Amino acid sequence: MCPASMEDFLRMLSPRHDILGRVSTRNPMVGALRRTVLEVVGWTLVVVGIALLVLPGPGLLTVFAGILVLSRQYDWARRQLLPIKVRAFAAAREGVRTWPRILSSAFAGLWVMGSGFLFIYPPAVPEWFPLDEQWWFPGGAVAGVSIVVSGMIGLGLLLYSIRRFRYPVSPGVGPDIPAQGTQDA
Repeated sequence: MCPASMEDFLRMLSPRHDILGRVSTRNPMVGALRRTVLEVVGWTLVVVGIALLVLPGPGLLTVFAGILVLSRQYDWARRQLLPIKVRAFAAAREGVRTWPRILSSAFAGLWVMGSGFLFIYPPAVPEWFPLDEQWWFPGGAVAGVSIVVSGMIGLGLLLYSIRRFRYPVSPGVGPDIPAQGTQDA
């Protein structure tokens, strides 16, 4: 079932409804376990996302995923979804407005992926490097894979933004959020 509006989407996330929008008649113990698991997963995603803001990885996306999971349990998280969506769509729309922006974003994504491959396959430590060998590309393959995945996510979001905001599939099929500076009729 695909939600028709943000309200339908939020109603589907309500703990009283299952994934198809039906009122849940589950055992209370199953509901308590489900709420506990959702809360642990949501807060874990938020904390890991905050750490990924300064470490290699998709920090903002991870924080958003955590808030999305927590929105099933908390009204404050549910209220944050629409403003986050509005800001994200506005930034995406602005990011693909001109070809230089698109090309620079694509180059940045490829650069991030390339730097990740340097962590996976590091070059030999040069003689001029003043620190111990262990500090040459620290983190190794794990950090490299995380960086490459971040670059791939960035390129995927760029392609999504181009398709959604620059070349919509048909007239009138675009984001359901108006551009900044415009007024709804």
